Amino acid sequence: MLAILVATCAFLAFGMTPSAVSPRAQADVFDWIIDLFDPSEWVLGDGLIGGFDVAAFLDSFVNDPIYGGIDSFIDDPDNAWLIDLINLSAPEGLKWIGDGADGTAESPDGGAGGLLFGDGGNGYDGLGGAGGDAGMFGNGGNGGSGADGAVGGDGGAGGWLLGDGGVGGAGGAGGGDGGVGGIGRGVVFGDGGAGGAGGAGATGASGATGGVGGNGGAGGASSARFGNGGVGGAGGAGGAGGNGAAGVAGVHGGAGGNGGNGGVGGIGGVGGDGGEFGSAGAGGRGGAAGLGGTGGTGAAGTADTPDGGLGGNGGDAGTAGAGGAGGFANEGPGFSGAAGADAQSGGDGGTGGRGFDATEAGDNGGRGGAGGHGGNYGNGGAGGTGGAGMDNGTGGDGGRGGNGGDYGDGGNGGGGGRGGDGEAGNDGTHAGQAGTAGRAGGLGGNGGAGGLGGSIRGNGGDGGTGGSGGTGGNGGAGQNGAAGTGDGGNGQTGGDGGHGGRGGNGGYGGAAGGVAAGGSGHDGKVGAGGAAGDGGNGGIPGDGGKGADATTAGFQGGFGGNGGNAGAGGAAGTAGSGSVRGAAGVAGDLPSGIHGSGGAGGNGADATGPGFTGGAGGRGGNGGNIGDGGDGGNGGQGAAGHEGDRGLGAGGSGSTGGVGGTGGAGGAGGLGGRVRGDGGEGGAGGTGGTGGTGGTGVNGAVGTGNGGNGQAGGNGGTGGAGGAGGAGGTGGGVASGGSGSAGAQGAGGAGGSGGTGGTPGDGGRGADNHDIDMFSGSGGAGSTTGATGAAGQMPTGPLGNGGDAGTGAAATAIHGIGGNGGRGGDGGNIGNGGRGGDGGDGGPGLSGGNGSNGQQGFGNNYNGGVGTGGGQGGTGGDGGRGGAGGSISGDGGDGGTGGTGGSGGDGGRGGHGASGSGTPAQSGGYGNTGGKGGTGGDGGVGGRGGTATNGTAGNGGTGGTGGDGGGGGAGGNGGGSWGLYEAGTAGTGGSGGTGGVSGAGGVGGTSTNGLGGDGGDSGQGGRGGNGGAGGNGGGGFQAKDGGSGGAAGAGGGASTTVGAAGSPGGINGNVGTTGAAGHGGVKGNHG
Repeated sequence: MLAILVATCAFLAFGMTPSAVSPRAQADVFDWIIDLFDPSEWVLGDGLIGGFDVAAFLDSFVNDPIYGGIDSFIDDPDNAWLIDLINLSAPEGLKWIGDGADGTAESPDGGAGGLLFGDGGNGYDGLGGAGGDAGMFGNGGNGGSGADGAVGGDGGAGGWLLGDGGVGGAGGAGGGDGGVGGIGRGVVFGDGGAGGAGGAGATGASGATGGVGGNGGAGGASSARFGNGGVGGAGGAGGAGGNGAAGVAGVHGGAGGNGGNGGVGGIGGVGGDGGEFGSAGAGGRGGAAGLGGTGGTGAAGTADTPDGGLGGNGGDAGTAGAGGAGGFANEGPGFSGAAGADAQSGGDGGTGGRGFDATEAGDNGGRGGAGGHGGNYGNGGAGGTGGAGMDNGTGGDGGRGGNGGDYGDGGNGGGGGRGGDGEAGNDGTHAGQAGTAGRAGGLGGNGGAGGLGGSIRGNGGDGGTGGSGGTGGNGGAGQNGAAGTGDGGNGQTGGDGGHGGRGGNGGYGGAAGGVAAGGSGHDGKVGAGGAAGDGGNGGIPGDGGKGADATTAGFQGGFGGNGGNAGAGGAAGTAGSGSVRGAAGVAGDLPSGIHGSGGAGGNGADATGPGFTGGAGGRGGNGGNIGDGGDGGNGGQGAAGHEGDRGLGAGGSGSTGGVGGTGGAGGAGGLGGRVRGDGGEGGAGGTGGTGGTGGTGVNGAVGTGNGGNGQAGGNGGTGGAGGAGGAGGTGGGVASGGSGSAGAQGAGGAGGSGGTGGTPGDGGRGADNHDIDMFSGSGGAGSTTGATGAAGQMPTGPLGNGGDAGTGAAATAIHGIGGNGGRGGDGGNIGNGGRGGDGGDGGPGLSGGNGSNGQQGFGNNYNGGVGTGGGQGGTGGDGGRGGAGGSISGDGGDGGTGGTGGSGGDGGRGGHGASGSGTPAQSGGYGNTGGKGGTGGDGGVGGRGGTATNGTAGNGGTGGTGGDGGGGGAGGNGGGSWGLYEAGTAGTGGSGGTGGVSGAGGVGGTSTNGLGGDGGDSGQGGRGGNGGAGGNGGGGFQAKDGGSGGAAGAGGGASTTVGAAGSPGGINGNVGTTGAAGHGGVKGNHG
């Protein structure tokens, strides 16, 4: 290949230098090459050439291999030195081998190719530069694309020996025509270049028609014997119509602008003519039709113009461009180009504007605007949605869908607007006022109808969905009732809650769009119905007022006010009809929780007059339909009973105390509501009054006469019974149909405490007895206490205690017996028994008489007489028995202590001996023995302990202490003597008296259920009397010693009888101690 190229170059170089050879001879050198490709020189039959594309065959098997080999050699960087060497001898500004330069902005056209080999340069794009021509062998350069709306550049011519023409440049955007294809001018073969495509038409401005597409460039003709004509360029597509402008509120009713029509497509370029043995070029395809513009959207409604604007109509599609004619050739004309494509869509109608949502109470929503109609291929625009109503206002209807074009679907109807929610009811403004009902919700707007389908094809639009009904307003709240005033005033009834408003009805679904006459589509669907609005909830009721507490003694408390009823929930609206019925609404409900409770009853006042009943508590108010009943008021306390009168006269008994007043009854609880709510609790009964204290008994009279007994003391009056506690209030029930629980019964009032038994009178003191041969008078018996009052219902004990018994009177007469202690008063049913009274002390014994003195005689004198013994002391009184404890609770009283025995009388002094007489004197007389001291009186028996039922029994009383023994009498003095005779012997002192025996301990009381009492301890024995002093010895010549002192008296013996233990649980009492012995008498003095 390199050899051929070099030879050719050398040949060309030689042929282009001056020579003597004639031009004809030079021409003959190339004739053999031309003849080589001349078919007339070929010996070929017509049957072989007929129907055979010789140009295409040579292009594939001769031109392309040769061109490809040379082009690769030139483009190889290793061969650049050789190419540069060859081009050194080229004419100025030219080259032998190489491609032409591409066009630039400064020089748009492409440069020429090499003289021997090389392609022409391409034209500059955007300015429509022409392609450069090739030299002997090469393809022409392509034309550059045109500026906006300008023609594209023509393609360059192919090589004069071999090579194709360049492709024409595309027309500029906005409808520029395509450039013409380059000529295939090869002597042997070369195809014409294809024409440039036309530019697309410009899109129309808002609502304007689209631009016309540019025409395709003509295909390049072939002048070669074996060359085909170039194909014509395709026409440019028509420009799309401009979209309609959006509507402006208040301008032309807010309607959207119409869309522009589509532009016409450009005509296809004419095909190039073919060579002698080539084919004619086909015509270019026509440009596609421009699409119609979309209609503008309608403006949304405003407060001044609430309805939405209409949607703009869509534009029609443009006309498609015709195809270009085919070129001419010996074999026949080329094929004509096909027409451009028709539009299949575009030009939809604009959407209708949305209706205005109302902002003022009670206003309706604006209607949606109708959709625009579609262009010939467009769909109808959708209808606008209706606006929402405000506070019971109706929702706006949806707009109608626009009709479709000949080939378009109908637009869907717009949805209906939502109905406005109902206003809430007003709350009560003062005590007990009811709330007002809520307003009904607004109706939902109806859906818009669907648009018609196209007259050729296209379906009808669907109807719009109906708007939802508005929610009913909630009822207003009732106010609480006022509390009762004054003395037991009733509470006010609470206000009712307002009823909830009804829900609004849903709107109807829009009608289905049909099909225009002649159309083949189907109808649209009916729109779905709107949902029903929910009912409003009932209002909250007020609570009843509290009853006032009574302030006047014994008056009843005020009734609590009834609670208000909650408002009923509003009914749900009716769902709208359509292809599908709208969703059902939900009815309103009662308020949740507990509301409208009854007021509490007032408390009854306490009684003040003796024995009066306390005031009853007020009834609790009934609850409303969802409220709790009010609690009943508490009863007042009963008054205390009057005090018993004091006994009249000595030993008179006191009267019984008055009964305590009954406690006031508790108020009944109110009823719980008929839907929900618990009954109120009953009020607590009042406490019963305390029984009156029994009257005081009068002390017994003192005994009269010689040793007369004292009078028994008067009994204390029985304490008054405690007042009954008030009945607890009845618990409130539940109204018919209610689900709550009944209230609790009120607690009964505590019974009043029994009155305290009256204080008993003490027994009268026994009279003294002056007769030594008579006993002293007994002290009057202590009286029993008054019985305790009966206990009221269940007070906390101990209450109603029995009175303590009086002490027996002490005996004052010689040898008098002390009075017995009184019996302790029994306790009330929950009281402790009173303590038994102590026994009185016994009277003293009578002292013994003194012995007579001896008589003086001649010689021995007579002795003095013996003193007589002292008298026995009186017995101490027995201790009183303890009172019994109460039958329910309370301890038995302790027994009283026995009285102390009286002291024994002192023995009489012995008589003195007489002195001797005469001469010689006689012995003096003996002084005689003094009298023995008297025995002390016995101690009294301890009182028995009181019995008990459930409490601890009383302990037995301690036995009385024995009386002290009397002292022995002093011995008489011995008689004196005269002369040498002995004096008389002194008398011996008398023995001391024996102490009294101690009293026995009292028996412990018994208890049925509790512990028995302990037995009483025995008393202490009496102390023995002291011995009498011895007499003095007689004086004389032979004096005598004094007499011996008397022996000490023995101590009183201890009682072996101890108090028996009470049953069950007591212990026996202790044995008393023996009394101490008396002291011995002192010896008399020496004579």
